[in-house]
Amino acid sequence: MIETIENTIIKNLICNEEYTRKVLPFLKPDYFDKTHEKIIFDECAKFIVQYDKCPTIEILSIECEKRKDINDDTYKEILDYLKQTSQTEENVDDWLIDTTEKWCKERAIYLALVESISIADGHDIKKVLMLSLLSYQMHLLLGLITMLDTIT
Repeated sequence: MIETIENTIIKNLICNEEYTRKVLPFLKPDYFDKTHEKIIFDECAKFIVQYDKCPTIEILSIECEKRKDINDDTYKEILDYLKQTSQTEENVDDWLIDTTEKWCKERAIYLALVESISIADGHDIKKVLMLSLLSYQMHLLLGLITMLDTIT
């Protein structure tokens, strides 16, 4: 397995409690591109929130197997991924936390840009309508404020 920031994050969520406590609040499933990474992250996060400790690879395998929203191929990808993940605890270093924080910021910006482009292209009509309604409401509110200012 080629080491990527996503792999490093997931590996440390599994085996590094100190790291997990520092970065979990900033991570989101959408930040992971690959379906099996999103699912593994989701199961890690649910376990950590419920039991206040890092899950084992075996626990993740069992929890992923219980899911009804994945097919056999995705489950096989998850198992292959988990088999290649070591569960030896590593020391938390500033580089890892800084790199994770930077990655979270970059992913959040990237996803926001993609969503903005999608909205601008009219692909998400519900959001376009919501933004239009919000814009109209803001226009009415500003008009009301201006009218109140002239009265007082």
